[in-house]
Amino acid sequence: MNSQRIYYLDVLKIIATLGVICIHTSSKELYTEFISYNWYLSAIFDGFARWSVPIFVMVSGALFLNPQKEISIKRLITKNISRLLIIYLLWWILYSVLNTVWGLIFDNTFVFTIKKPSYHLWFLPMLIGVYFLIPILREIATDKKLTLYYLTIWFIYISGGFAFTKDIPQISGLFSINSIIGYSGYFLLGYFISTYSISKKQSRIIYLLGFLGLLMTILGCILHSIYLGETCFKFFEYLSPNTILVSTALFVFIKEKSIILSHRGPNFINNIRKDLFGIYLIHPAYLLIFNHDMFMNLCNHIITIPACIIVVFTFSLYTTKLLRLTPIRKIVE
Repeated sequence: MNSQRIYYLDVLKIIATLGVICIHTSSKELYTEFISYNWYLSAIFDGFARWSVPIFVMVSGALFLNPQKEISIKRLITKNISRLLIIYLLWWILYSVLNTVWGLIFDNTFVFTIKKPSYHLWFLPMLIGVYFLIPILREIATDKKLTLYYLTIWFIYISGGFAFTKDIPQISGLFSINSIIGYSGYFLLGYFISTYSISKKQSRIIYLLGFLGLLMTILGCILHSIYLGETCFKFFEYLSPNTILVSTALFVFIKEKSIILSHRGPNFINNIRKDLFGIYLIHPAYLLIFNHDMFMNLCNHIITIPACIIVVFTFSLYTTKLLRLTPIRKIVE
């Protein structure tokens, strides 16, 4: 894997990190202000960034399924999986303490529980599950036809599960798919796009489908929510056909523009690429402060949402850098 390829994967991880913060910043009004101005803005911002988690998984797939990268089952379990498990448990406890302290200071309530981890930590056990499948996925990835077959069946099942709701159990059961198998498709898709060339005609089709997928995500959420009389997150699901189309288009776009991008901001990319995992882990702590109504209601949300994203990203970045200078640096690496 050459440096250019690594560079565009870093770019993808950076924009995916911003996308995750965007989702967590903008989603609050979707639960509290149904069919208001802020609700519509939140639906647009949130829907626009739904590719973020899939992009993270796709980048991981591009790296871990690379045949030039030697990965033994022993190393996978003792190094990669055990590391994620330790990080998951540690931050589960840290956020339990943080939320307790926050409640004491601002709500004058004391509620300490470790039964439910912080909302953003769900990504880690999912990724651990996919990591267990890496030896199998690496075998599939060696055969282009087999990879295409897997991705085709994956997309059909994702689409079928999306189209046929639980109201028709006889049909929806046929298309049931769990989280680990579902995200393994993104893992393999990232490797496929990063490895094989795509013609200009194919790129145009992918971009068109990605644009339609984005419209389907945002408009589907808004229109379906109005129809139901409450916020519906069906079109915001990461394992949905519209999200797959958007994520694929973005991955292809950044890959194709990697030569152009490599001439702009390489120092910035190199300066923060090692801090992205820490930003992901830390950013909800700063959202407690900067996503508070006291700040978000200072002016129009079309300004405060982007401002909050930038501020939270920046504070999380430099907190990560500081932690990496201490003996406990491993908690953000």
